[in-house]
Amino acid sequence: MTLKLITYNIWHGKYLEEVIAFLQQEKPDVVCLQELGTKGRAFKVNDTNMLENLQEALDMEAVYAPMFEKQEENGIWDLGLAILSKRPIEKTEMVQYAGGFKRFGVDEIWRYRWPSAILLGVIRGILIITTHLTVTREAKVTPAQLASAKVVKEFIGNYPDLIFCGDMNTLPGSETYTVLADGLTDLTDHQAQTLHPTIHPVGKLGYHVDYVFTKGKKLKHISTRIPIIDASDHLPVVVELATRV
Repeated sequence: MTLKLITYNIWHGKYLEEVIAFLQQEKPDVVCLQELGTKGRAFKVNDTNMLENLQEALDMEAVYAPMFEKQEENGIWDLGLAILSKRPIEKTEMVQYAGGFKRFGVDEIWRYRWPSAILLGVIRGILIITTHLTVTREAKVTPAQLASAKVVKEFIGNYPDLIFCGDMNTLPGSETYTVLADGLTDLTDHQAQTLHPTIHPVGKLGYHVDYVFTKGKKLKHISTRIPIIDASDHLPVVVELATRV
């Protein structure tokens, strides 16, 4: 059997209609999303429930893990992670962990101190884990980010077969990347950037920060694509796998 998985940071759903159109065209089996919410959209509080919109448009089951809620003058908006699936999600688990802190010398801008989460789902007997790792200025390693990476890897533990994906906010070969990738197979091409080249503020630097890792003999890599589409400040990573589950 084959499994088509897409991981995508959708930038607070700023271009949600374009994200939906892309996913409808791709027809994935599983989608792992970062930076979506159930209250508000694109830093503006409103009644948009991105998760419900995506579920309805894609006809997929979904689980959600909030990273945080933020109070604004006109209400509350939230931000989190989701796993969507064409097949039943057999088991779920969510763990929140800290982002950056002033004591680690992290920038005072509040987005560099976002708390984050790990979301786990079991689909067709396959363990799928996604996260949005601690944000740092221009993907530089900080003690806080490194500590978060160690929390994530401890959560993954000794699971024998899995897919681990998401926006890791770190560059190939960095100390954070080394912690995350230890014992796993990276299915992404590091020469291909995953920040949108023109929409993201540092897109011109060609950074690769979104990954799909696998572990175990039940998953065989078929292909990976990183299409350039104007639906977020990140680009989607599209992976196809053969499964023996």
